[in-house]
Amino acid sequence: MTRTFTLPLPQGYRRKQILDFYARDPRSVGERVEHDLLDKCILVGGLPALLEIRFEDNAAICQTDATDAAAARRAAVRMLGIDSAADEFENLFIGDPLLGALIERQRGLRIPLTPEPWEALAWAIMGQQINLKFAVMLRSNLIEASGNLHPCGLRAHPSAATVASLDVPSLRALKFSGSKA
Repeated sequence: MTRTFTLPLPQGYRRKQILDFYARDPRSVGERVEHDLLDKCILVGGLPALLEIRFEDNAAICQTDATDAAAARRAAVRMLGIDSAADEFENLFIGDPLLGALIERQRGLRIPLTPEPWEALAWAIMGQQINLKFAVMLRSNLIEASGNLHPCGLRAHPSAATVASLDVPSLRALKFSGSKA
């Protein structure tokens, strides 16, 4: 069963930057970006679910096959950074002599977050590379090897329990360093 919900976007929302962020890995097995559509496979209740986010005018139209639509909605809000206090920050510091000009150039920018904090922690560890391209490859390797497959072909980022069950040789085979493994 597909559920649909709409998220109003703040005035001046910069969707191109959000879409560019999610399109950073052209071989990603966890998300896909095409024009104004973002597809992301997420874990909801331990099962892979597809979250489709289509940008239209001043809204994000979201569809999901997740059994828990509220969890999918929370994931979408985090992913789009729309629950941040960006407007308050901009208004508070726009007159600052050092920050004002920077804020003026970046108005409407939101910081996209991962659907769940665990995914952010895993990405932070994998991202501790000198070479970002290699870090992105590590992320793709991990998701491809142990992420839950959705019928659409995307995979959800593996849960903490799934990653914890991997042994060091398995992680090393995915190109993780000894210390990361």
